[in-house]
Amino acid sequence: MGYIILIGIGLYLLYLLITKIIIPLFGIITVASSVIGVTIAFFTSIINYVKAVIACTNPYDTYVDTDPHKPEGVRRSYFFGPGYHQLKITIFTAWTYNKNTLGRIKHWVVNLDLPWYLRIWPWIVLIFCFLSMGIIGTIWTIIFTVLHLTIVLTFMCLIYVLFSALWLLDRLVLALNAISTRCPDCKARCIIPTFICSNCGTEHKKLVPGAYGVFSRRCSCGARLPSTFLNGRSKLEARCPQCGHDLAASNARNLGIQLVGGVKSGKTTFLAAFLHQYLEEVSKNPGIEIKLHPKTEFDEMERWYRKGFSESTSAMNANMYSIVHIRKSSKVSYQLSVYDIAGEVFSNQSASRVQSQYRYCEGIIIVIDPLSSRSVRAIYEAEHNGQGPSNYSTSNVQEVTIGFIDEFSKIGVLSVGKVSGVPVSVIISKADINAVKREIGYARINSVYKNNANLYQSKDDARDAICRDYLCNIGMAGMINNLAAQFSKIHYFPISAMGHEMNKPEAYDPWGIMEPVMWIIKETDQELWI
Repeated sequence: MGYIILIGIGLYLLYLLITKIIIPLFGIITVASSVIGVTIAFFTSIINYVKAVIACTNPYDTYVDTDPHKPEGVRRSYFFGPGYHQLKITIFTAWTYNKNTLGRIKHWVVNLDLPWYLRIWPWIVLIFCFLSMGIIGTIWTIIFTVLHLTIVLTFMCLIYVLFSALWLLDRLVLALNAISTRCPDCKARCIIPTFICSNCGTEHKKLVPGAYGVFSRRCSCGARLPSTFLNGRSKLEARCPQCGHDLAASNARNLGIQLVGGVKSGKTTFLAAFLHQYLEEVSKNPGIEIKLHPKTEFDEMERWYRKGFSESTSAMNANMYSIVHIRKSSKVSYQLSVYDIAGEVFSNQSASRVQSQYRYCEGIIIVIDPLSSRSVRAIYEAEHNGQGPSNYSTSNVQEVTIGFIDEFSKIGVLSVGKVSGVPVSVIISKADINAVKREIGYARINSVYKNNANLYQSKDDARDAICRDYLCNIGMAGMINNLAAQFSKIHYFPISAMGHEMNKPEAYDPWGIMEPVMWIIKETDQELWI
């Protein structure tokens, strides 16, 4: 009986030990272990995210710009891709750090040299670390991601609004001032050309407010390039984005004039005389600075003018002579361009490429050599003891006109049933020859107008009628009719580009040169001359 009592007392004491000491102690140690695990996870996840943010401070270290049109050596703005990339790699790096931390704790627990009843507590710590790291780490990642994303999105929206407004303002300024560029080689027309860094020569296409800079773009050399017309982009050298040829200007309002005429009709001689006289007139305006492009070609034309020299153009791709008027009172320049091309292009359409300038030229000058008419040559021979002129156009004027109209029709400038409003100056060259001068010279025009003032609205009207009648009388009525059927604005002018026959080595003595061009300017854009 006594043994039974002792056993009962022992069991009771064991019960008390387990319930009053072991279980509470186990619970305390378990709670302590879990608290330790949660605390470790809490602070470690924060520390790891901060370390990840620091490690990913520069997203450009790993960011890859996949834009096929990205500028060479230029990095995309933070808010146009790199910011999202930074967020992604920060999250990935933070989880990598969390994983490494748990790996180190596990390694430490596994390698503890303790009895099993003591090693159980570190395992509890590890289990709670795993659970807490997953839960708390996710919570912290979500919180930091939302904060990061909110900041990025807020600034991104502001930047998007700003760059969109600047881009729109830039295009609006260009549109209101009719600013564009025209390539002298491929004849492509564009709004935003390729700009060249003045520091290192790197090409920058689409230099506008956008993904690579709002107010400016940083070149690979470190230089800041303005991205809008208003803050000085046009001061940079510009090239054609299609063929890479250098351009006369990128801030200019354009007026282009195409010279048309047969072989040896006098197109290039007229051009040399016009460029000399026009530049003399513009030089009198102190508020305008002139830039010539290409300068070497202008120098050659001036040499012709002073030496009394001329030769036919052989280029099947039109030579483009551009005069850029840089106004001291305005950021907008004016570019007057004249296109000269071989006469064979108009007589047999032998050009090797489509002349794209036809699509946008603002004026046309058709050069007619009266000596191409057999009747005029006969008069010349009669006045020169049977000796014919040494230099005259052998092209058929009718064929030249039809060829020119066909070329315009091919590119869609002219269409059936519609007339073009492009002004056309028809100039009768070599009017210094007596046989021509008697009929359409200034003395003849002044006399007819004075004696018949009631028939004409002005002296210009008289000149136009007299020249037109003269062309009809020498067999060119078909040319006049063809032009009238296609163009609504046509004026006729007598001119003498050289002032004497080409075999005389004397400087040009031109007259009537400015009027055909000034009439076109008046009909298209008078601001060019203001």
